[in-house]
This record gives sequence, C-alpha cells and structure tokens, in this order.
Amino acid sequence: MLFAAGLPLVLRAWEMLWSLPYAGRLFLSGIGLTVIALSVLGGRKLHIGTRAEQARLGSVIAVAWIVVAALVALIVTGTWWVMGSPQPLMPDQLPPRALDAIATRAFAVVAGLGAAALLVISYRRQRTTERGDQREVTKLFTERFDSASEKLGSEHAAVRLAGVHALAHLADDAPEGHDELVQMVIDVLCAYLRMPYRPEPNELYEESTPEQREAYEEQALTFASMREVRQTIIRVIGNHLSTDTRWVGKNYDFTGAKIDGGDFRGASFTGGDVIFDDCVFAGGVTKFKEAQFTGGRVSFDGATFKEGVVSFDKSIFSEGRISFEGAHFLGGVLEFGMATFRGSYVSFAKSKISRSVFSFHGAKFEKKTVTFRMADFSDGEVLFSGSDVKGGRVSFIGAKLQNSVIRMGFSKVTAGVVDFSQIKLLDSTVEFHISKLLGGQVKFQSSRLESGKLSFRNALLEGCCLDFVGAELGEDVVTFKEARMNGGRIIFAKTFSHHEFEASGYCPIGLIELAEGGARGTIDFPKDWD
Repeated sequence: MLFAAGLPLVLRAWEMLWSLPYAGRLFLSGIGLTVIALSVLGGRKLHIGTRAEQARLGSVIAVAWIVVAALVALIVTGTWWVMGSPQPLMPDQLPPRALDAIATRAFAVVAGLGAAALLVISYRRQRTTERGDQREVTKLFTERFDSASEKLGSEHAAVRLAGVHALAHLADDAPEGHDELVQMVIDVLCAYLRMPYRPEPNELYEESTPEQREAYEEQALTFASMREVRQTIIRVIGNHLSTDTRWVGKNYDFTGAKIDGGDFRGASFTGGDVIFDDCVFAGGVTKFKEAQFTGGRVSFDGATFKEGVVSFDKSIFSEGRISFEGAHFLGGVLEFGMATFRGSYVSFAKSKISRSVFSFHGAKFEKKTVTFRMADFSDGEVLFSGSDVKGGRVSFIGAKLQNSVIRMGFSKVTAGVVDFSQIKLLDSTVEFHISKLLGGQVKFQSSRLESGKLSFRNALLEGCCLDFVGAELGEDVVTFKEARMNGGRIIFAKTFSHHEFEASGYCPIGLIELAEGGARGTIDFPKDWD
C-alpha cells in the first residue's frame, strides 16, 4: 500500500533530477567515485601499510606527493568534464593581482606537500612506537613463559602446581590477535600429561620389611603428588573450556596419556581437534557431563578404558565427530544418560567391549548416527532403557555379541533406524521389552541369531517396520510373546528384482499367535512357515 502510494512521487523526483544541467555527467562521476572508493578500501587487503613501513622514508614521502598530485589532477579534470569541457581562456598578459594569486596558490601547494610529508613522518613514528610496544609485550610474555615452564619441571610438586597456574594465567594474558601464544601454552600442558607416569604402587604384604615400607611410602607420595599436578592440569583445561575464553576452539593433544580421572564438566567443544587417541583411562571418574559438542573433532581412537567411569551424562552432541573407533573397553562404565544426539557422528566402530557397561538411559537420538559397526562384545552390556529414537540411526551392523546384553526396554522408536543387520548373536540377549515401536525401522537383515534371546515381549508395534529378511533364526531365540501390533509391518520375506529373499530357521515364539490374534498390520511370512 505505502509502496504504491509513494511510487509516483519517487518517479517525479527522478525526472526533476535528471532534467538538471549536466545530470548525466554527474551520474557517471558518482559511479566513478564509488568505484575508486571501493578500490581504495579493497587495497587494505594488499597490506599497503606493511609495505610502506618497510620502504625508506624518502620514498614513502615521494609516493605520498605523487598520490596528492594525482588526486588534485583527478578532481580538476573531473570538474572540468562535468561542467561540459569548456574551452579555457588565456589572457594576453597577467595583471599584478593575478600574479599574487598564483604566488598564493604556489605557497598553498608547497604547504600541502609539506603537510603530506608530516603525516607520513607521524605515521611512521606511530608505527615504530607500536612495534616497540609489541616487542616489549612479546619479550615480557617470553620471560613469563620461560619462568612458568621452569617451575613445571621442578622436582617439588608445589612448585609444579604454581607453574601450572602461572601458565594458565599467561595464556589468559596473551596479547590480542596472538592466539598462537594461547595454543603454545596449551601444547605445553598437554605435553606434560603425555609424559611417562608411574602407576600407583601395589599394596604391601603384612610381612614387608621396614625398608620395603619406607620405599612404598616414598613411591606412594611421589604418585600422589604427580597425580595432583596432572589432575590440576585437567581441571584448569576443563574450567577454561566451560567458559567463554580463548581456550575454546583450540587443539588439545593428549595422545597416549594415562588418565585416572578428570573434570571436563560443561566443556564446550566448538572447533579444533581434541585427541585422546591411545590414551589409557585407568580408574577414577572422568567427567564430560553437560558438555557441548558443537563442532570440531574429539577422538578416542585406540584408547583403553580400564575399571573406571567416563561420563557424558546430559551432554549435547549437535555437530562434529566423536570417535571411539578401535578402542578397548576392559571393564568400567561409559555413561551417556539423558544425552542428546542431534547432529554429531558418534562411532564405536571396531571397538572391543569386554566386561564393560554402556548406558544410554533416557538418551534422545534425533539426527546423525551412533554406531557400533563391527564391534566385538564379550560379557558387555549396552543399556538404552527409556531412550527415545526419533531420528538418525543407532547401528550395530556387523557386530558380534557373545555373552552380552543389549537392553532397549521401555524405549520408544518414532522415526529413524535401529539397525542390527549382519550381527552375530551367541548366548546373548537383545531386549525390546515393553518398548513402543511407533515408527521408523528396526532391522535384523542377514543376521545370524544362533543362540540367546531376541525379545519383543510386551512390545507395542504401531507404524514401525521390523525387517528380518535374510536372517538366520535359531530355535526359541526370537520371541513376540504378548506383543501387540496396531499397524506397521514385520518382514521375513521380500521380493526384489523377481528374486525371493527370506529369513530361514525357526519361526519366532508368539508370531503365529500375533498374526491370528487380529493384529492390525502386515506380517510377511516365509513359505516354509505357512
């Protein structure tokens, strides 16, 4: 409405402006000045200032004079062209007043050139002062860095602790625009954690000699002091990652370090690489609770987890990649309770899980993938109780389960995929007790369910697709006892490109009763089970 009412006024104003003398030339001049201004602003990217600082002062002044002369010539020529290129009138002789005017203009030109030279000299002096100040700041930083690093190498634990805090404050005080200095401090702290670390001494026997007891006490004291320094480093890093500091988004390399506890609670991983490859997590509790994974890469590839707890409870995985590929879980607990997976790729591919517990209790899976592809489970346990799969993929493709348990009881699947294709089940249990399968897909394609139990007891199937095409079902392994079906589909046979693909083995317990009990939905039986 306003646009329609104002359009005639705009057009009328444009006609009036265009009817002015030299309107076309003024328009072209405006375009030319705009192009020149943009070129000058873009010239900053050419580091002209840096080149001017490196050149000799006389050369810079000469260039400044040339630029001033060129600008004056450009202004005069442009004005003459805009005014219609009038023919200049040259008088036969100059009166004394004209000579005075010429002399005045000559003095003005000389004064202008002198002012340009003074500006160049002032600029060079200012830049020289700034560079001197910068060198002084860098020198002070280097001195503080050397002092703090020496403290970190002290034989006394108290001095090393002081060195840790000194380095942390040094990184916080690093000059603006010099994030490489912050990274340098981080590299030193991470390198300390990667250094060899003597384990806690074994307990003494009752019949130990006084010499053995004295040696034990000395080793225990050394271990405790070293552990406190290492825990302090982890705590300092965690505190800086949990607030908006310049430490966020940097690279952290803990490769091969031995970690027996630490606190990264609330840390923000928004960029950079955080590497725990080949680390040994032995005992203690390492907390990543309520951490934010919004970018970058966090890698635990090849790490070993022994008899400890690593907790990601209530963490949010929205971007980036978190990898545990090829890791060894030899006891202990890995917790993802109440975590949210909405964009990150989390991989446990080809890992070995023995006597360990993975807990995804109450977790939400919205996007991307959490995968245990080709993982080897032995006496392991994965708990998805109360989880909600409403997007993305939870994958166990090609995993081997021996004497292990995967529990998805009380969970809900409304979208996405839970994929157990090509798994091998040996004396193990996969449970969907009292689960609500309301959408998405649950796949067991080409799986070998030889022994153990795959249970959908008391589960509600409503809109979900269960796919067993190509699976081998052992006797009394799969059960649908007391399950309810109110829509959806259970597929044991499928035709593809004029070829029949079917499940083989024994018919699941309760499947016939489910089909004959008035189930609303579709069950595709193999011919052998008719």
